[in-house]
Amino acid sequence: MELFDDATPPASCAAYANPVAAQTIAFTSSSAGRAPTSAFNLSNVYQKLRCRVTECTDNTCTTISATAKQSCSSDQFSVRPVAVTLISSANALAPSSTATPIIKAGALFNLSANTISGDHYSGVLTLDSNKLTVENPNQDITQPNNGVIGTLTPANLTANTAAVNNATYSEVGYLYLAPGAYRDDSFTAVDSVNGDCMTSTVSDSHLSTVLMGAQYGCSIGNINAVSLGRFVPDHLGVVGAVITRSDLQTTESQAVPFTYMDEPMQLALTVTAYNKSEGATFNYQGKFAKLNTTDWSATDLSHWTCSDLSCMGLSANNGTMPLTDRLAIDTTRLNSKVPRNTTTLGGSIDAWSKGSSYFTVNILLKRYVNLDLKINPKGYVSPDGPYDNLKLGAKPLDLDGVTLPPNAASDTLHCVNLNITTGLENTRCTFISDNDNDLRRKIAETPVRFGQLQVSNAYGSERLDLPILVEVQYWNGSSFATNTFDNNTMLTVNNLVEGNYQGALSGATLTTPTFRVIDKNDSCSVSSVLSGVMTAGKSCLLLSKPFIIGSFDLLINLGNQESTANCLISSLTYGSSVSATLPYLSGNGCGAAYDKDPVAHITWGIYKDNGKGSNGLIYFREVY
Repeated sequence: MELFDDATPPASCAAYANPVAAQTIAFTSSSAGRAPTSAFNLSNVYQKLRCRVTECTDNTCTTISATAKQSCSSDQFSVRPVAVTLISSANALAPSSTATPIIKAGALFNLSANTISGDHYSGVLTLDSNKLTVENPNQDITQPNNGVIGTLTPANLTANTAAVNNATYSEVGYLYLAPGAYRDDSFTAVDSVNGDCMTSTVSDSHLSTVLMGAQYGCSIGNINAVSLGRFVPDHLGVVGAVITRSDLQTTESQAVPFTYMDEPMQLALTVTAYNKSEGATFNYQGKFAKLNTTDWSATDLSHWTCSDLSCMGLSANNGTMPLTDRLAIDTTRLNSKVPRNTTTLGGSIDAWSKGSSYFTVNILLKRYVNLDLKINPKGYVSPDGPYDNLKLGAKPLDLDGVTLPPNAASDTLHCVNLNITTGLENTRCTFISDNDNDLRRKIAETPVRFGQLQVSNAYGSERLDLPILVEVQYWNGSSFATNTFDNNTMLTVNNLVEGNYQGALSGATLTTPTFRVIDKNDSCSVSSVLSGVMTAGKSCLLLSKPFIIGSFDLLINLGNQESTANCLISSLTYGSSVSATLPYLSGNGCGAAYDKDPVAHITWGIYKDNGKGSNGLIYFREVY
């Protein structure tokens, strides 16, 4: 009996040559015409084999002793490899959300399918995507669950072929390959068509390497489950915008957006995790999302290092002036210690969806303090700016080291495009010899100014209403000027504090002042139009005529500490006044510190002493 490789059948049964195996079978009187062969042990695999039987006159079965009576089997059969073993550089032995090493989603790794050495199996195994599972990233890693299944390549593996960087996976987390994930169903086709091997998928019997009912499984594939991972995003992307004067949004009407130093801005950021092909990695959530979303409590971002903690890498600069050391998170006034992931500050925390999360947080550019104790021993604030082109940047970095595409990256959609030291921008993210620590993704650009509120002293006849000019000013680089961009700073009469009454004046003799609109002649309107909102940086108070001679001091409560807020009226108490919550408009009415509430001295009917004790001028007006 001879076995022949029948991949290319000859013209006749007699024409077969070079058998892959042969046996001589002896018949005796007790054989009754039927005798079994001994076991054939083939070292190679064959897709198609055929048997030929030759009758011999003796047990040598040589050409001489063989008769011409030869017969070939009517069908073929296969000799298949035992099973396939999947080997990968991404094999995960103990899946966990912190396991190392990590593989970036979309990056190349090795994946090969091997059988017993020397069996010459080179079949093509096809990926069955129905055999792929992942776990839910919002649950503990225990078993495959209902996360998003990414794309695994290649779709086909040639068995026993060296594999170097031939595979990719598009998602985050772990990928599980069930038995038969890579499978060759065609190698045993000559058997499966005749029902000579098992095709049932019940209990994976089509993969069986154990003889059951005189049959093996028809399919050749991996018989053990394989886990690949841990996969992480290839890079992050960040986009955003800044809402200026975020605590005054209800009256937002300024033509030119700007913010005062020490005043919070609402920063909105959307961070998305991507694979190498720019597809969002939907499983970057729950335990697989390694970006800090729960506590941005650091108030000094210059010391908020990203070397060992996840962070947003927020930065600021204006031109060639780095200002990150003055950028801070507002953790008090607007309670933005915890960034939120919905469009409102009251949204839920840490809810990633389809690889993205939305954060709002209030930041501020602090007023300048010269830290040189020899020059500024008391740590006083100094006016500086204006910064009309303040650029805000970000560079999120998670605990796995995933961040934005680097300098000179081909991905211009998400790469770093701003040098926060030099102020240089490059849309193609090409920075020659620049330090990566200086590079950010530009988020927004907005003006920021050093501001102060001023209330003018005033005097006049006790028989006339007295206007008081209230003005918001900014430092223009050399002096303070009216901030004509300000159309929404708002004050109310409840912010006013009166005291230090002189003469016959008292709180009982004065009526409550009213805010008025500055009219087109830059005068305090006496019409019925009332407003405490600045118009081109100005507003005014109108004090009703008291018909009594005297004076008093008028203060606007900006929200500073009362004990240090004013230096003109030591005995003045703030009483029931309401804070305007505008401490960032504090000035230096006296002394060197810009931490005082504005104060004005109001005088009615007090004549000017000419130095000789005689009465002088009380009120004078010229008409030209």
